[in-house]
Amino acid sequence: MLPAGPITEYDIIRILPFGGDITVVDMSGELLAQVLTTGQTNQGSGGFLQTANVAGEPGNWLIQDQPLNPSEVYRVAISNFLLTGQEANLGFLSPDAPGLTVISTHGDIRQALIDPLRTQG
Repeated sequence: MLPAGPITEYDIIRILPFGGDITVVDMSGELLAQVLTTGQTNQGSGGFLQTANVAGEPGNWLIQDQPLNPSEVYRVAISNFLLTGQEANLGFLSPDAPGLTVISTHGDIRQALIDPLRTQG
């Protein structure tokens, strides 16, 4: 929790202590379902995934209010930490994983938050 007032780079680093690049990937629906299910299983153990436009539960995932299709390909932004299988129970996830294609790599996840805040100040 941050006190009222200006947000510093140090605040961002305290909130997001683990840096790493943001990577954009194309991921098969089958692999995405496995990642989402693992993330849900990890809830409470520190390995819970943060999602946007995703709802549901294992076997019944919704992506932008549509049922996840195992044979469809989804574009996903993911941290390098997750992509290299370092999070709890995600050892199956890697840049070489079947059903995954790396599209592009962007800067540090913390910088992605710092830059917009800097331009608004």
